[in-house]
Amino acid sequence: MFWEKASAFNRDPFKLRNLRLDLTAKVNSCRGHSSTPIHSQRTGEDIFAAFAARLARPVGMQDFAVADGKYVHARVSDHPAYHFDLSARDLVRFGWLYLNRGNWNGRQLVPATWVDESTRVISEVDAGIGYGYMW
Repeated sequence: MFWEKASAFNRDPFKLRNLRLDLTAKVNSCRGHSSTPIHSQRTGEDIFAAFAARLARPVGMQDFAVADGKYVHARVSDHPAYHFDLSARDLVRFGWLYLNRGNWNGRQLVPATWVDESTRVISEVDAGIGYGYMW
């Protein structure tokens, strides 16, 4: 049943382009929110512009635009959350980049050591279930 519905996207690229995924982290952490101002202060660059230049364009994302990024302010943190709105096909490219330890067609876009560290379980919640860097 799922595959039948999914196959409709193969026939209609307009539907695929407009299938959007909200990649909002459901776990709220001030550490995650504070990384954006640190990035901006050190580089002078907006986090969404950095994502576009350093990841989205090099991996050939077709739908992402800087305007798809949104800062969300909440009373629980001095720092805004940063939400990315990515299409399914662009998200697949991000996943493929991570599956290849940050390497895209022979070009190391994300250090392999960072991919390993950022996907490692740091605190185990239950047997086989853990939490790491906002994943």
